Amino acid sequence: MGEKEERDECAERLASNDEAVSRFAARGAGRGGFPGFIIAPLADPNAASNEKMAGIMDNVLLAIALEAVGRGEEGKRVLEDV
Repeated sequence: MGEKEERDECAERLASNDEAVSRFAARGAGRGGFPGFIIAPLADPNAASNEKMAGIMDNVLLAIALEAVGRGEEGKRVLEDV
């Protein structure tokens, strides 16, 4: 598989699962789960996502996907709305 095909696949996978990926990415800005003694907070299976940040992350991931397929100018416009 060449670089273009890899970029296309990356963008397709992000686009096909954008809601889940955005919510997962927003966990860093969320709150920890229970029990509260997790050593690696971003790996906390019970962590709650920050829903406001999930919407922002959705736009960021869209911009990344657009950049990956050579449509970076569109991605920049998406980020202007964030």
